[in-house]
Amino acid sequence: MSDAGVHMGFSREVSAKLVRQTALGSALYAEHCASEGGQAMATSLRNDITSPAGTTASALYTLERGNFRSTVYDAVWSAYRRSLELGGTSSAVGPGRESGSH
Repeated sequence: MSDAGVHMGFSREVSAKLVRQTALGSALYAEHCASEGGQAMATSLRNDITSPAGTTASALYTLERGNFRSTVYDAVWSAYRRSLELGGTSSAVGPGRESGSH
């Protein structure tokens, strides 16, 4: 995200700060949602702020077209498998893998 901001013309410092503040705001809002009603509230907010043909809708479309959700999911599994390997345990777990010991 920071590199994209620089590409758009922001200085590296400003771009990095915008990314940090965006991540912090998102994390704080997610924490608020969890305490106020969980995932349903977060989904409702996303629907409320995503106007037809708007900037958020465009960004979400691009993320989905690029399989962002699947890529993040696969990255979490990859990190988990590697942690098992580093701990000397079989990493043959999860989607597309034979069941192994945990």
